[in-house]
Amino acid sequence: MASRKYKQEIHEKTIGIIGIGKIKKETAKIAKSFPLTVL
Repeated sequence: MASRKYKQEIHEKTIGIIGIGKIKKETAKIAKSFPLTVL
């Protein structure tokens, strides 16, 4: 049971990392379209 929860946490973190990467790419596209400083 503990191992299943551990795997679920890793899975969620992996999705989170991929999601952040996609958000950064979209943010970069928007930053190029508009002269805004994006953090």
